[in-house]
Amino acid sequence: MVFIMNRCKKCGISVADESNVCPLCGMVLTNDGEPCENSYPDIVQKTRFFKRIINIATYFLVVLAIVLVVINYYTYFGVKWSLISGSVILYLIITLQYTFNKRNGHIWKIFVQVVGALFLEIAIDYALGFSGWSLNIGIPCIIFAVDAIILICMIVNNKNWPSYLLMQLFTVMLSVVHLILYLFGVVSGPALPWIAFGVSSIMFTSCIVIGGRRAENELKRRFYI
Repeated sequence: MVFIMNRCKKCGISVADESNVCPLCGMVLTNDGEPCENSYPDIVQKTRFFKRIINIATYFLVVLAIVLVVINYYTYFGVKWSLISGSVILYLIITLQYTFNKRNGHIWKIFVQVVGALFLEIAIDYALGFSGWSLNIGIPCIIFAVDAIILICMIVNNKNWPSYLLMQLFTVMLSVVHLILYLFGVVSGPALPWIAFGVSSIMFTSCIVIGGRRAENELKRRFYI
């Protein structure tokens, strides 16, 4: 069957059917007026090759982590530096497998990166003797960074801004945990815990109030209410 050739300016590929958007990136196709047979670019082989490269890299990263643990064990001088290197390697593996290898949405990728960064900070702090900077400063910095990222995403993707409400709720819960740690004396200094809680809570509640029914429907859909 013959169709007029449509072209994606972003991906640089041609789609020879009646589609209006690119099957790869979703961008609107442009018409270059060239007739051709119905066909799509073969991306299956490229995708499999990319996944294989990531799996090979993951294997060698695991081997490297084991080797560093063995070296640290036989050359131990009071510092568990292999815990730091192992945490970094684990973070890289998570990034490769769940950010690049899986076809997850960007919201899930942000969540995985945040949780990974949180555990990475705590592991590094523990390996260096645990002075508490990962809890006192690390968690609030992560909360502020995630709030800023969510705000930017909501501005850029303003037509689908309610989809970020669940991520906002996560930052609120994380700030509540951090505030509880302060109230129980685990975290020192009242400024950062209260500021982090205030910023996250105001941002979330503002979206609920301003968003109205759209925000309520999104939360009901997420929690199956």
